[in-house]
Amino acid sequence: MILKNHITNYLFSFNAKLSLFLYLFTIITLHFGRHGIQVQTLDLVNLVYLIIGAFTCLLVPMILEYTVKSERIRRFSLLIFYTTYVFFSICHYRFGSFFDLGLALENSNLIFYKESLEIVFSRFKTKDIILFFIFTGPIFFHGFLKKKFINPSFTINRKKGFFYLCLYFLLIFSGYNRYDEVGVFTSDSFRFIFKPIKLNDYAKSILKKDFPFVKQKLTFANTNQKEKHPHIFLIPIESFNSNFIETKTRDGKFYTPFLNKLIKKGLYVENFYGNSIQTVKGFFGILCSMVPKTTGKVFVKNDKTNFYCLPEILKSRGYTNFYNQSFSSISYDNKVAFYEKNNFDKINSIDTSHLSKKERSEKVWGWGPQDDLLYEDTFKKLDKMHNDGKKKFFVSLLGVSSHMMFNYIPTNQKILFPNDKNHKEAYSNAIRLVDKYLETFFAELEKREYLKNSIVIITGDHSFPVGEHGLYHNERSFYNEFFKTPLLVLWKGKIIPRRIKNKSYSQIDIAPTILDLMGLNTSNHFQGTSILTGDKVLQYLVQPYSGKYLSIIDYPLKYVFHEKSRREYLFDIVRDKMESTNLLSSELSERVKNKINFFRERLGFFYANDYIIDNNRVWKD
Repeated sequence: MILKNHITNYLFSFNAKLSLFLYLFTIITLHFGRHGIQVQTLDLVNLVYLIIGAFTCLLVPMILEYTVKSERIRRFSLLIFYTTYVFFSICHYRFGSFFDLGLALENSNLIFYKESLEIVFSRFKTKDIILFFIFTGPIFFHGFLKKKFINPSFTINRKKGFFYLCLYFLLIFSGYNRYDEVGVFTSDSFRFIFKPIKLNDYAKSILKKDFPFVKQKLTFANTNQKEKHPHIFLIPIESFNSNFIETKTRDGKFYTPFLNKLIKKGLYVENFYGNSIQTVKGFFGILCSMVPKTTGKVFVKNDKTNFYCLPEILKSRGYTNFYNQSFSSISYDNKVAFYEKNNFDKINSIDTSHLSKKERSEKVWGWGPQDDLLYEDTFKKLDKMHNDGKKKFFVSLLGVSSHMMFNYIPTNQKILFPNDKNHKEAYSNAIRLVDKYLETFFAELEKREYLKNSIVIITGDHSFPVGEHGLYHNERSFYNEFFKTPLLVLWKGKIIPRRIKNKSYSQIDIAPTILDLMGLNTSNHFQGTSILTGDKVLQYLVQPYSGKYLSIIDYPLKYVFHEKSRREYLFDIVRDKMESTNLLSSELSERVKNKINFFRERLGFFYANDYIIDNNRVWKD
């Protein structure tokens, strides 16, 4: 009765009207806006969600009015609340998801790079800024300056304020608060900071050993082969979506004609996955054969942790480990510190000072020099090291020609769509160009007799969605286009060309495969398996943002757990390539029930893995 009376009186106040207006305007804008990601159907369940969201939005001003004695502080607090709500709503519209504290904090160090800021600001439009001031201007004038935020009928009553505060937290953590921008942000932030996930029995069983991933030997396809020491080239192409491999545009042009021809010469995995959605997470998975953490970047947060990654293993066999990239900021995402500690001998980026002004204007765009310049620069540096007496090379490269800024491609290099009109066409031009630049790599490789015996691995650092599910940013969801990327392994005269169709693998399987090809068996902490064995393995995929999606693929089944909502999904990704039918929404067979229990158990791997990395229990030097 007390609650009913207070709510009834409050509904006629300025703050209540403003709160409801902002809430309803946000719902309508996002529902009928271009993302269409809010209220999908107005059924009874969604109606409850809508009402709960409106209620939590109303509770914040009530709590402040009952608990904050100073009128000035109360006005400031309410101004901040309403301004934040408007800002979060605009971000939601532009980025397609609720404002994510984890995304902001984990990438906060990147604000010091103009390229990162360009990407962020490129998503906002002038009308967003205008809209922000159209809303916040009147709120500031009427609410703050004219003091309409102050409700004379309310008197300070901290008991009531505390009651409403408890009710607020109960609702935002209940799982029924789906549409209130500030409420969702608050609950998500709490989960991000305090990580209220308990280790299950499977995770605890992993943690029984001090260094649970350490093993003495790998499983090889051929245990009797002699050790070989070829040069090794690793080319993880930026944002490489495998949906563009061996496919054509509407007018019959291949997106990747050169790579399509190379596939016939090597080992190609049709169902291959990046383990997460960012470059340094991809490199961590490839080099260290470990699943990236569910929160944070290992390169940034765990650069002091002891690892025994591929470069260190190769260095013990006399290799010179060389990393070269196009992007000039070599310290981006703390790469230098991590690579130095993990035994890279040379860590470079391209020096463009020797280019003429005309060359720089034509060949340096987006995030840096185009990929063919990276390849030419790499081989020149290898020639110098070879002349200085270096004999064996492990070379890891990172180009940036397909890094997000797809619209920066020079007009004279837009091969597929000269007048690209949308995101997919711009991305298509970038991938076609990257494919063309690969010709330069192989042309330079063929010129050098000392590099004749070389393994070349072409994959993606991660994938990138281009509208397959109406999504265009890789922080958004769990679908295959966020993770599925190509893998092609070439070794002239050594690898029998073949395609792996009915099994799936991921980036953590690359390092074991390299060692298998070399016949180099050693103690390790690798979580992956050599692809050459043909063993069926699980893929662990981490989408750390948008409430965190953790996926496990046991081909052809894909299980997804949304940590924020505790929702589960199960797809047959062979029969249902668009992942449109959640098998858990229908009556389950006994087989599927058993499989779900298996997946739920294996979720513990993600959290055990986080714990082991954070507590320096990966490798004992």
